[in-house]
Amino acid sequence: MAALRQEVFALTPRELVAQIGDLPSLPAIYFRVKSVIERPNSSIRDIEREISYDAGLTSRLLCLANSVYYSVRGRLDSIGQAFSLLGTEQVKHLLLATSVASAFRGISPKLMDMRKFWLKNAYRALIARCLASQDHRFDGERFFVEGLLSDIGHLVIYLGMPQAAEKALLHARETGVPLHRVERGQFGFDYAEVSAELLATWNFSPAVEAAVRHHP
Repeated sequence: MAALRQEVFALTPRELVAQIGDLPSLPAIYFRVKSVIERPNSSIRDIEREISYDAGLTSRLLCLANSVYYSVRGRLDSIGQAFSLLGTEQVKHLLLATSVASAFRGISPKLMDMRKFWLKNAYRALIARCLASQDHRFDGERFFVEGLLSDIGHLVIYLGMPQAAEKALLHARETGVPLHRVERGQFGFDYAEVSAELLATWNFSPAVEAAVRHHP
């Protein structure tokens, strides 16, 4: 491991993000839909029409919405129903989740159960927003985004150095040591630092970037 560390782990989180030539970017459809959602005079029908242009996005968005809300809200069968029952902000953030998941769909299932990964992040996001709502000084929607994206650095690490990532994951499972501590010991940084660097390349606000960086 020492030789591997000298060869690969001399990278900083920023260099790791920068060296991945095919680093995923958020799909263009996300930005188009986000623009329509944030337009003051747009209607739910306008938003639904924009989303419906991408059948895969529609399917993934409804799947995620039902995974998170089914037991409380009842089954959602259309984008319009999702907006009616969940609200514009929640659908926008679910759209962000499924867009990010789509950007990283090439990750090997051997390394991680991607369905469980995104469900865990979605639940964390909901809990973060719920806690923020108990104190009006905090922005619950920003907390939601931070919770949703706080683990995204794991996926960058798996793309950039998959063998090392797998060894760290197995070591954490076998020893019970938290994965971020294993990563720091083996890489010199953890997934949260990588997450923050990725969000910086995606032009998220410094506040979101800082919260994600210090997530562990």
